[in-house]
Amino acid sequence: MILNSRLRVELARVVKALDCSLDDIVAGSRLKTIVQHRQAVCYILRMNTGASFPELGIVMQRDHTTIMSSCLAFAKALEADMIWATDLLTAGRSCYKKSEPVDSRHGLVMALCERAFERAVSEAV
Repeated sequence: MILNSRLRVELARVVKALDCSLDDIVAGSRLKTIVQHRQAVCYILRMNTGASFPELGIVMQRDHTTIMSSCLAFAKALEADMIWATDLLTAGRSCYKKSEPVDSRHGLVMALCERAFERAVSEAV
């Protein structure tokens, strides 16, 4: 219960940073821009909170396999240097301070993501 309330706060925080509607993110819309924002939210929450896929699924009102698929799709978009993905990641991460603690289980993943993100930004410029 505590984890769900913490994740709900984080979800609202990331959605606000992405300048989109929470209702759109948790609804079933298949509009391309909303799907992209939903994928970004899943990815950012996973990387910054260390929450499991089932935990994220509960908060996002989706099956955990859908969350896994969203995270993978967004990671592939980042890897392919898709401008929309880099822009959404930059906006979504802006709500987090560098000094905020990250779940230690995901320290290595976060370090790898940081390097990939910095590489993508430097190559985009």
